[in-house]
Amino acid sequence: MSDPEFRQVSLLSAVIVFLFFQDSAAGEISLTTLRSQFYQCVSDQDQTEKFISRLENIPQPDPLETAYLAAGKALMAKHVWNPVTKLGWLDRAEQTMAEAIRQDPDNPEIRFLRFSWQHFLPGFLGRSPNLNEDRKVIISGLIREKKSLSPDLIRNIATFLIGSDRCTSAEIIQLNSLK
Repeated sequence: MSDPEFRQVSLLSAVIVFLFFQDSAAGEISLTTLRSQFYQCVSDQDQTEKFISRLENIPQPDPLETAYLAAGKALMAKHVWNPVTKLGWLDRAEQTMAEAIRQDPDNPEIRFLRFSWQHFLPGFLGRSPNLNEDRKVIISGLIREKKSLSPDLIRNIATFLIGSDRCTSAEIIQLNSLK
């Protein structure tokens, strides 16, 4: 595995670990279960298909469930081999995530899910237009909701953002102060 591939896998693993260990409730599927199932999807297309199906069958998903559905669709783009199919899954992921963000635009976890997949997309695709906006919303959300968010959630998001090399020096200082 080359160094950039190792770094990509390490950062994605950090995202998954942070999501897995957070605890809260979300609609008909607990957030802990959602995160656990999402973790399994990273390396397993069959699990991803089941994950998407479960989320699509929730009668009235909340915005975070919708965001996880979008993230599952983005993972399907990783799993399939046909370039046209990959782009189709990305289109569906983006549409679904737009709905989640429309419903809860300031939720740092929703924005973080989108940031994490857009971060890993090749730049030549031009499919990562929200990185700067999402980074700013995530950081302001972490600062604003510091007392209500889990310290582990804050620490893990901050660590990922710093490791992404997409933050300004001032943002890195802010993120380090939150950890």
